[in-house]
Amino acid sequence: MVSTPFAEQHPEVVDTWRKVEARALETVRNDPQAAAQAVAAEIGTTPENAASQLKQGVFLSPQELASAEWLGTDGAPGNLAQNLQSAAQFLAAQKQIPTAPDLATFQKAIYTKGLPDVLAAG
Repeated sequence: MVSTPFAEQHPEVVDTWRKVEARALETVRNDPQAAAQAVAAEIGTTPENAASQLKQGVFLSPQELASAEWLGTDGAPGNLAQNLQSAAQFLAAQKQIPTAPDLATFQKAIYTKGLPDVLAAG
């Protein structure tokens, strides 16, 4: 996550981050053992525990995530905004956060400039 001014002033940094994230998603999908080792080292657990945790997640491919359906396009946010709001509503109901922002807040926060082309170039 970055601020809107940062994304606008440094789109090349955002694109580099996107490419690294795409590589991580591909590793989870194509080499789960390597992904588990990397996650374990980062969070201080065993590769076996990390592998177990990773198996519980749903990881979209970079192409799926960058699609109009999920991240969306400029001016037309995708399903990710709704998923984030749903998670926020759950957290608010559990008293983990004070309130859940409205859907428009999440829609405005998703930066789609350059997608999906930046991933194809990477």
